[in-house]
Amino acid sequence: MKSYKVVIVGDKAVGKTVYIDSFITGEFMKSYIQTIGVTVKDIDFHTSIGKVGFQCWDISGDPKMVGIVDGFLIGADCAIIMFDVTDRQTYRSVAGWYDTLSRVVPGIPVVLCGSKTEDPNRKVGPSSIIFHRKRGLSYYDISTQSNFNKEKPFIYLLNVLNKRKDIALATPPYESEAINEQKDNSKIDLSKVDNCDNFNENPNHNNNTNLPLVIPITFFDPEDLNSDFKKNLNLN
Repeated sequence: MKSYKVVIVGDKAVGKTVYIDSFITGEFMKSYIQTIGVTVKDIDFHTSIGKVGFQCWDISGDPKMVGIVDGFLIGADCAIIMFDVTDRQTYRSVAGWYDTLSRVVPGIPVVLCGSKTEDPNRKVGPSSIIFHRKRGLSYYDISTQSNFNKEKPFIYLLNVLNKRKDIALATPPYESEAINEQKDNSKIDLSKVDNCDNFNENPNHNNNTNLPLVIPITFFDPEDLNSDFKKNLNLN
């Protein structure tokens, strides 16, 4: 399986750790432990070119850690810069993070992401987000809480790294097998139905013969029926 080192940078509390953890746990975690230095976690994707892995370096955005960030960036294949759309200052910091990446690991694919877009108190609107245009980057609004665009930054990076445009997410093999098994179990085996084929194919068969007569019955209060109808039903 091919694997890539991706560094995730941005100011503290923009949602980097929660974002990465959501791929591992499948859940949105409101509480988290602030990253000190760096945390490395592996996530895998099933794609149209097979299973692909990303070694995610979740780098602390604490200003006190700025002196050690360079060492964590070395050897990166690609990067995600993240800011919080509810905090303008985190967007202002994007330029500084990009400059650091350009200095330490120049030329790697970089994608810009605005997190927490589900929050109604958004402060950085789409029209204000223009940094990526100046640098020729791709940008995605993302929401870990609602899963909006969650995988797109990774799929974009995967396409750039492989110099392609057609790589997409694919259904994991075990899920495909489960779906196929479910379809197979839902099929009716007509061979087990007595005389089914003979009934349909025999031209001399009288379709009205030997069939049970099914009469729908509605229950009444006998007192509500007229006398003639009562006689016919032998209710008198």
